[in-house]
Amino acid sequence: TSSTAPPSSAATVRLAATKAATKLAVHAITPMLEPGAPLWIYGVDAEGARTAVELLRAAPGFAGQEVAAMFGGCTVAVACRNNELVPAGTLEDWATATELEFQSGAVR
Repeated sequence: TSSTAPPSSAATVRLAATKAATKLAVHAITPMLEPGAPLWIYGVDAEGARTAVELLRAAPGFAGQEVAAMFGGCTVAVACRNNELVPAGTLEDWATATELEFQSGAVR
């Protein structure tokens, strides 16, 4: 995002397939939110949505983490952006190395 873009007043994140993917999305959004802006994470309980509050508690830059709603097997968690400086990261910050074993040999 451009440094001249105004900060966003709110954001939503659909709980991703993995905790790491949701953490990446939250970290990417955090620097773009203005102080006081809510961030909602929502998803299906069977996919781990009830862990969203803990994820927000562990994320820098937020306060007031709580469950906003639970209904029909779904959960919505919310937290508000505080004034803590959270710099934008790079994709390299989130890179992981994986080695796959095949009959023909390992691939990295």
